[in-house]
Amino acid sequence: NSARRVLEIGSFCGAGALALAEAMPADGEVRSLELDPFAVEFGRRFQLKSRAGQKITTTVGPAMLALESLATEAKGHGAKPFDLVVIDADKEGLQSYFDLLWSTPNFLSERAVVCVDMTPFKGQPPTRYVKFGFPHRW
Repeated sequence: NSARRVLEIGSFCGAGALALAEAMPADGEVRSLELDPFAVEFGRRFQLKSRAGQKITTTVGPAMLALESLATEAKGHGAKPFDLVVIDADKEGLQSYFDLLWSTPNFLSERAVVCVDMTPFKGQPPTRYVKFGFPHRW
C-alpha cells in the first residue's frame, strides 16, 4: 500500500476510515468528511480504541464546504495531495465532489485513485433517477 494520504467523503460512523487507517503505514493520514455529528461521535469511541485512530481527522459539516477549504489549501500548496479518495456521500453531490477534486491543482497526487460509490441507500434508487431518469453521464 503506497497511499499515505486518504480522503473519505461521507464517513458515517467512521468504520471505513478506521479500516483505511489500520492498513496505512505509520505516517499515514485519513481526512474524513461527515455531515452527521451523531454518527461521528458514535464512531469516535472505536477510533479511540485503535492505535490507528490517531491517523484520522474528521470534519463535521457539509462536504462541499470542507472540500472547498481543502481545495484552497491544495492550490496554495499548503497540504500534500491525496493518494486515495473515497466518495461515498450524498449521491446528488457525487458529480460536484468529483469535479472539484479533478479540477483542483495539487489536490490529487500524480498516481491518485478516486473511488466513487454509486450504490443507492438500502438498495433504493435515488429520487432523481426515478423521477427524471439518469441525468448525468460520466
